[in-house]
Amino acid sequence: MKELFIQKLESLFGKMQKPIADALLSGTTVDTFDKDSMILSAGNTCQYLRFIAVGCVRIYELHDETERTTHFFTENQIFLDFNSFTTGKPTNFNVVAVEDTQLISLHVLKLAEIYTAHPEFERMMRLMAENQSIQEFELRKLLLNCTGIERYQYLIHHMPELFKRFALKDIASFIGITPESLSRLRRQKITPPPAFNPN
Repeated sequence: MKELFIQKLESLFGKMQKPIADALLSGTTVDTFDKDSMILSAGNTCQYLRFIAVGCVRIYELHDETERTTHFFTENQIFLDFNSFTTGKPTNFNVVAVEDTQLISLHVLKLAEIYTAHPEFERMMRLMAENQSIQEFELRKLLLNCTGIERYQYLIHHMPELFKRFALKDIASFIGITPESLSRLRRQKITPPPAFNPN
């Protein structure tokens, strides 16, 4: 199962040298979380870079005791709170397993060991951080510049699987509308225009 993590990194950044791949295989762990269990809680430090082998997770913040969903992640995706992971500061996010989930996990200290033994691996992690920053920028642009209907259209066009695996109330929270409004949009069967662009 750990090989899936190596394959993911190679799909993003090219063939990995065997000593680095071996270091990752020995340095990662396979962690299992039952449905609805908490993977990371706000106020704690994010100490792991995680790859989803099986299952899916939701990330949310609490505002006045109300959950605001910020991200969804499914199989073959990598996630972490990059700021907390790199600075050691507590995270503001909560990460929960939406299904029974298996994660390939790399602890921050193991990552530091691999950096020391294989300095060239740091370039790959830097590229990953840059890739995450780009994704976060695109997500922020979507949420700031689009209407609720446009956000819904974007999800239907680009991430339709979310509607099969996550609760509608959480998807509504993510795109900034009420669950009732999302249900109405679903009944209306609104589809995205051919060249929908959230810019």
